[in-house]
Amino acid sequence: MRYMIVALLILGTLVLGCSKKEIKAETQVDLSIEPSGYYWINLMPVIPKEGPSFHAMFKIKVTNSGKTIVKNVKAVSAVIYTFSDEEEKKLGTMELEPSPSTPTENSLLPGEFIDLDFGGSFPGATHVTPGMTVYGNVFIVWDGGHTTVASLPDKVIATH
Repeated sequence: MRYMIVALLILGTLVLGCSKKEIKAETQVDLSIEPSGYYWINLMPVIPKEGPSFHAMFKIKVTNSGKTIVKNVKAVSAVIYTFSDEEEKKLGTMELEPSPSTPTENSLLPGEFIDLDFGGSFPGATHVTPGMTVYGNVFIVWDGGHTTVASLPDKVIATH
Protein backbone atom coordinates (compact mmCIF):
# COMPACT_ATOMS: atom_id res chain seq x y z
CA MET A 1 0.00 0.00 0.00
CA ARG A 2 2.82 2.42 0.89
CA TYR A 3 4.48 1.77 -2.51
CA MET A 4 1.21 2.51 -4.28
CA ILE A 5 0.88 5.88 -2.50
CA VAL A 6 4.49 6.77 -3.36
CA ALA A 7 3.87 5.75 -6.98
CA LEU A 8 0.73 7.93 -7.13
CA LEU A 9 2.66 10.90 -5.67
CA ILE A 10 5.45 10.48 -8.23
CA LEU A 11 2.94 10.11 -11.06
CA GLY A 12 1.04 13.24 -9.87
CA THR A 13 4.29 15.23 -9.74
CA LEU A 14 5.21 14.14 -13.27
CA VAL A 15 1.77 15.08 -14.62
CA LEU A 16 1.84 18.50 -12.93
CA GLY A 17 5.39 19.11 -14.15
CA CYS A 18 4.39 18.32 -17.74
CA SER A 19 1.32 20.55 -17.65
CA LYS A 20 3.44 23.48 -16.43
CA LYS A 21 5.73 23.06 -19.45
CA GLU A 22 2.74 23.03 -21.76
CA ILE A 23 1.38 26.22 -20.21
CA LYS A 24 4.78 27.85 -20.54
CA ALA A 25 5.01 26.72 -24.18
CA GLU A 26 1.56 28.20 -24.85
CA THR A 27 2.63 31.64 -23.61
CA GLN A 28 5.91 31.86 -25.54
CA VAL A 29 6.19 34.25 -28.46
CA ASP A 30 7.43 32.58 -31.63
CA LEU A 31 7.89 35.03 -34.50
CA SER A 32 9.47 34.61 -37.90
CA ILE A 33 10.81 37.99 -39.06
CA GLU A 34 12.07 38.42 -42.64
CA PRO A 35 13.41 41.89 -43.47
CA SER A 36 14.59 43.10 -46.86
CA GLY A 37 16.16 46.48 -47.50
CA TYR A 38 16.18 49.00 -50.31
CA TYR A 39 18.92 51.66 -50.09
CA TRP A 40 19.64 54.90 -51.94
CA ILE A 41 21.42 58.22 -51.70
CA ASN A 42 19.51 61.32 -52.68
CA LEU A 43 21.29 63.45 -55.26
CA MET A 44 18.19 65.50 -56.19
CA PRO A 45 17.81 68.34 -56.86
CA VAL A 46 21.31 69.32 -55.65
CA ILE A 47 23.74 67.81 -53.17
CA PRO A 48 23.86 69.82 -49.91
CA LYS A 49 27.22 71.01 -48.49
CA GLU A 50 27.17 68.28 -45.84
CA GLY A 51 26.73 65.64 -48.53
CA PRO A 52 23.80 63.62 -49.81
CA SER A 53 21.29 62.03 -47.50
CA PHE A 54 21.22 58.23 -47.23
CA HIS A 55 17.79 56.53 -47.22
CA ALA A 56 16.61 53.02 -46.45
CA MET A 57 13.23 51.33 -46.73
CA PHE A 58 12.71 47.99 -44.99
CA LYS A 59 9.97 45.58 -45.98
CA ILE A 60 9.41 43.24 -43.05
CA LYS A 61 7.28 40.10 -43.11
CA VAL A 62 6.33 38.99 -39.59
CA THR A 63 4.70 35.59 -39.03
CA ASN A 64 3.29 34.53 -35.67
CA SER A 65 4.21 30.84 -35.32
CA GLY A 66 3.45 30.80 -31.59
CA LYS A 67 0.32 30.13 -29.63
CA THR A 68 -0.39 33.63 -28.29
CA ILE A 69 -1.53 36.90 -29.84
CA VAL A 70 1.35 39.28 -30.58
CA LYS A 71 0.54 42.99 -30.61
CA ASN A 72 2.12 46.15 -31.99
CA VAL A 73 5.06 44.78 -33.98
CA LYS A 74 7.15 47.62 -35.39
CA ALA A 75 10.66 48.52 -36.49
CA VAL A 76 12.10 51.43 -34.51
CA SER A 77 15.69 51.85 -35.71
CA ALA A 78 18.37 50.45 -37.98
CA VAL A 79 22.15 50.45 -37.98
CA ILE A 80 23.53 50.43 -41.52
CA TYR A 81 26.77 48.55 -42.29
CA THR A 82 28.94 48.00 -45.33
CA PHE A 83 31.53 45.31 -45.78
CA SER A 84 34.36 44.40 -48.11
CA ASP A 85 37.06 41.74 -47.87
CA GLU A 86 35.44 40.48 -44.63
CA GLU A 87 35.79 43.91 -42.99
CA GLU A 88 32.60 45.42 -41.62
CA LYS A 89 32.12 49.17 -41.20
CA LYS A 90 29.25 51.02 -39.53
CA LEU A 91 27.87 53.77 -41.78
CA GLY A 92 25.22 55.24 -39.51
CA THR A 93 22.09 54.79 -37.42
CA MET A 94 18.59 55.91 -38.32
CA GLU A 95 15.25 56.10 -36.58
CA LEU A 96 12.54 54.36 -38.59
CA GLU A 97 9.02 55.57 -39.32
CA PRO A 98 6.14 53.51 -40.72
CA SER A 99 5.10 54.09 -44.31
CA PRO A 100 1.56 55.44 -44.81
CA SER A 101 0.36 51.91 -45.71
CA THR A 102 1.70 50.37 -42.46
CA PRO A 103 -0.69 50.34 -39.51
CA THR A 104 0.62 51.97 -36.33
CA GLU A 105 -1.13 49.29 -34.24
CA ASN A 106 -1.43 45.64 -35.19
CA SER A 107 -2.40 42.32 -33.68
CA LEU A 108 -1.23 38.94 -34.99
CA LEU A 109 -3.20 35.84 -34.10
CA PRO A 110 -1.36 32.49 -34.11
CA GLY A 111 -0.67 31.51 -37.72
CA GLU A 112 -1.17 35.01 -39.13
CA PHE A 113 1.41 37.21 -40.86
CA ILE A 114 1.71 40.90 -41.64
CA ASP A 115 3.84 42.89 -44.10
CA LEU A 116 5.26 46.11 -42.66
CA ASP A 117 7.18 48.95 -44.34
CA PHE A 118 9.47 51.24 -42.35
CA GLY A 119 11.91 53.84 -43.63
CA GLY A 120 14.48 56.32 -42.43
CA SER A 121 17.47 58.41 -43.42
CA PHE A 122 20.54 60.18 -42.18
CA PRO A 123 22.17 63.32 -43.66
CA GLY A 124 25.73 63.91 -44.77
CA ALA A 125 26.40 60.48 -46.19
CA THR A 126 29.63 61.47 -47.95
CA HIS A 127 31.07 58.01 -47.16
CA VAL A 128 28.25 56.19 -49.03
CA THR A 129 28.64 55.69 -52.77
CA PRO A 130 26.35 54.23 -55.44
CA GLY A 131 27.04 50.53 -55.93
CA MET A 132 28.30 50.05 -52.36
CA THR A 133 26.93 46.88 -50.74
CA VAL A 134 25.15 47.53 -47.44
CA TYR A 135 22.77 45.85 -45.02
CA GLY A 136 20.78 46.93 -41.98
CA ASN A 137 20.48 45.54 -38.47
CA VAL A 138 16.85 46.39 -37.76
CA PHE A 139 15.61 46.70 -34.17
CA ILE A 140 12.09 45.23 -33.93
CA VAL A 141 9.79 45.61 -30.90
CA TRP A 142 6.37 44.31 -29.90
CA ASP A 143 4.33 44.40 -26.71
CA GLY A 144 6.49 42.44 -24.26
CA GLY A 145 9.54 41.80 -26.45
CA HIS A 146 12.21 42.88 -28.91
CA THR A 147 14.90 41.52 -31.22
CA THR A 148 17.40 42.64 -33.85
CA VAL A 149 17.40 41.10 -37.34
CA ALA A 150 19.73 41.67 -40.29
CA SER A 151 18.46 42.39 -43.77
CA LEU A 152 20.09 40.76 -46.75
CA PRO A 153 22.91 42.79 -48.34
CA ASP A 154 21.99 44.93 -51.31
CA LYS A 155 23.60 47.67 -53.41
CA VAL A 156 23.02 51.39 -52.87
CA ILE A 157 21.48 53.21 -55.82
CA ALA A 158 21.54 56.95 -56.55
CA THR A 159 18.54 59.09 -57.37
CA HIS A 160 19.17 61.77 -60.00
